[in-house]
Amino acid sequence: MNLRTKSVAIALTLVLATARLGSSGAQEGSLENQRLTSLLAQRGELTESILAVKERALGEPFEARVRASLKSRMETLSTEQLKALAEQGEAGDIPLTLGSVTSDLVYTPVTPCRVFDSRVSQGGPGPIPANGQRNVFVAGTVGFVAQGGLPGGCAVPVGATSAILNFVTVVPAGPGNLRAWAVAEPQPPAPLASVINYGAVVGLPAIANGIAVPLCNPAATSCALGDLRLQADTSGTDIVGDVVGYFGAAIGAAGPPGPAGPVGPTRPTGATGPTGPTGPPGVGLNPLKVALRQWGQSIQGGNFAVGLDPMGVEFDGANIWVTNFNGNSVTKLRASTGALLGTFAAGTGSFGVAFDGVNIWVTNTGSSNVTKLLASTGALLGTFPVGTTPRGIVFDGVNIWASNGGSGTVTKLLASTGALL
Repeated sequence: MNLRTKSVAIALTLVLATARLGSSGAQEGSLENQRLTSLLAQRGELTESILAVKERALGEPFEARVRASLKSRMETLSTEQLKALAEQGEAGDIPLTLGSVTSDLVYTPVTPCRVFDSRVSQGGPGPIPANGQRNVFVAGTVGFVAQGGLPGGCAVPVGATSAILNFVTVVPAGPGNLRAWAVAEPQPPAPLASVINYGAVVGLPAIANGIAVPLCNPAATSCALGDLRLQADTSGTDIVGDVVGYFGAAIGAAGPPGPAGPVGPTRPTGATGPTGPTGPPGVGLNPLKVALRQWGQSIQGGNFAVGLDPMGVEFDGANIWVTNFNGNSVTKLRASTGALLGTFAAGTGSFGVAFDGVNIWVTNTGSSNVTKLLASTGALLGTFPVGTTPRGIVFDGVNIWASNGGSGTVTKLLASTGALL
């Protein structure tokens, strides 16, 4: 049902209600008519007051076409919603508007980039259940890994009012549709229109649609829970979202710096406080930062036992990891003291070692695979085949790369799942 049809339906409802009152007695019908007339008058006054505030902020009246469109949108709101919108003044956004009615917006394209992917195989949280809802982030740099998106986000700045997304439903459980609208507090109801319709069609596992959608407005509400709310109607489905561009307010060139203010008067020096107690002797600071992971304290020197024929060595921000070629294992030492924290089984001929921020990866030259261990506990998370006689290994921020000396190749694995890329 579109907005014009909904408005006609509201008017017909009022007419039918008035007609029914005629059979209940003239006095009762008259009172009800008065109540309905008063309600319509109150809604009209609220609508006009909201439009007047917006026009004052704009500095000029709306064109007749724009005014009619805004009034149609507000006809879909309840009286309580109209009152709340009026109380917000210039900060209130009329629902269902894309962007802003009081300022021009600028479209900025971005390299197509994945902001969310619910598939568990891609690091996502799983499909949205039937009639379930889920918030996702589109702008900023945080929250993307947990929703299956690119770490660090997709260059959409906080404050963007809307974005163009390509929505893809993957292997839905049945027929349904997906609705998407901006996160806000309080959260408005879902829009009447969907962004994509889908179904469980043989031979067609994925259905896509690109569309502009509004985003949470941090100038008017909290966006801590996300930018966009998704709702899967009737049947559950996995959903993938790629952003290709965004809309935001136009920003002019920076003006010249203003003159420096006068220097304030110097105040008298206060009394010196008492000297604090002497701290314990230090153990010396490491003058280097290792891979920009942290500044740490280190011991001054020494030899520390590991396993048989140690080869590779890596630092995880707090600990040192050493591969033991003939021990088929990796040893973990506390970097600040050299204390042995554990030795953990890997594969045959453990050689290279890399840290991905959470896990330790080890190349096994004798078994032609790599082992993934949880850095915090040393627990085995999986073993993944690569090429023949792998030696070197490195993490690029998303993927693991292993060099294969015996096959003259390099293998690329997705760090989150170990999938071969």
